[in-house]
Amino acid sequence: MNLIFEDEIITLQLAEQGIQGPPGLPGSAAPPQSAEADEAIAPNQAIYLKANGHCALAIANDPAKSRVAGFAITSANPGFTCEYRPDGLIEGLSGLNPGSIYYLSNSIPGQITQISPATGYLAPIGQAFTSSKLKFKFYPVVRL
Repeated sequence: MNLIFEDEIITLQLAEQGIQGPPGLPGSAAPPQSAEADEAIAPNQAIYLKANGHCALAIANDPAKSRVAGFAITSANPGFTCEYRPDGLIEGLSGLNPGSIYYLSNSIPGQITQISPATGYLAPIGQAFTSSKLKFKFYPVVRL
């Protein structure tokens, strides 16, 4: 195979594929973040960040509260620090259906659901990796 690069011809020869190399290092999520809680928050609840930098439970029926910033790692009472994971694999959940897409609930603050809402706002937040792990990824919220 010949490639032309700025008037220079480069000849490539393909050989047989070699042996498989060792597996790479596993990917890692962003480090945990923290914010002051404006309400009681439990581990694994979805949170959003308010304009003042504090966090509160996210809910899909309110566009101002539907942009999920992450999932709580620790519990927090109002006025105390809440650590949260802003992306990556969320562990410690239960009852998830592997491979299924999950959405931010339109009715229960901080919760996720496998049922896509028919009205209001659609806020997909990730895909179940196992029955207890969710691959969290921010997707744009869509008004239905």
